[in-house]
Formats: sequence, C-alpha cells, structure tokens
Amino acid sequence: MSYSRVFIFIDALDEGSSSEGGLEKLLSEVFKLQTKCGANILATSRESTEIQKYFGNKKPFRIYAPEDDVTTYLEQKMMLQDLEIWDDALKQDVKGKVVGTIDGMFLLAELYINSLTPLPTKGHVKDALRKLKKGAIGLNTLYKDTM
Repeated sequence: MSYSRVFIFIDALDEGSSSEGGLEKLLSEVFKLQTKCGANILATSRESTEIQKYFGNKKPFRIYAPEDDVTTYLEQKMMLQDLEIWDDALKQDVKGKVVGTIDGMFLLAELYINSLTPLPTKGHVKDALRKLKKGAIGLNTLYKDTM
C-alpha cells in the first residue's frame, strides 16, 4: 500500500528530553523521512531557540489563548463553583493575576484556577495569587509541585 501524502505531527517538542541528544535524534529521523518521502511536518513547542535552530529559516506560528477567552473561561469556572468566600473583588484579582501570568497558555490558566478554587479562605487565595509564576516557569513549577 502506498500513500500520496504523509503527515507527521509532533506535539510539545519542548517537553521531550534534550539530554543525551534525544531531541536531535528524533528530529534527525523525522527530517530524513521528510526528505525520503516528502513528509509534511507539524511540530508544536513553546518558544525555544534550541528547537528553532533545527527548523532553520522556517517561520514559527504562535498559538496562544486570547485574554478574552481565558477571562470568559475563568468567569464561568468561578460561577460554577460554590465559592462563598469569593466576592467580586477577589474574582477580579484572580482573573487579573491569572491572565497576567499565563503567557497565552490555556492549560496554565486551567491549572491555576483549579489550584485556587479549593482554598479555604480569601487570605489563602491572595497568598497563592502572589506566588503564581509567569509562563513556562509557572507551568514547570506546577508540574514539579504535583510530582
């Protein structure tokens, strides 16, 4: 059986191991397939100069969660929770801080709101908001804390 077109999708290249040349080995094999059979490649990654160097002059396309979408999601999530201690001011603080730290990563917004809603007091929520880290650092910190 032969196919007229081949598509290779690789998600989250930045989360793979770059130790022991893992990233280089993977991409080398993928690019060999591309050359050999004209495969089309779609790879996703957070911004990374290390990864970008493998793709040469190929222009990256940034995919991100727009602030309006994230704000709507947060509002709906807070509305669906039974959050007696969450007044309008606290909800505004949460939306502002979360949107300001996620760097377009919807997953990070979801993880942050899921970590904030079970907290027992306004003080706990405000303390947790002060500790939120921005972008990929925040996501890595959450992963580490979860483990």
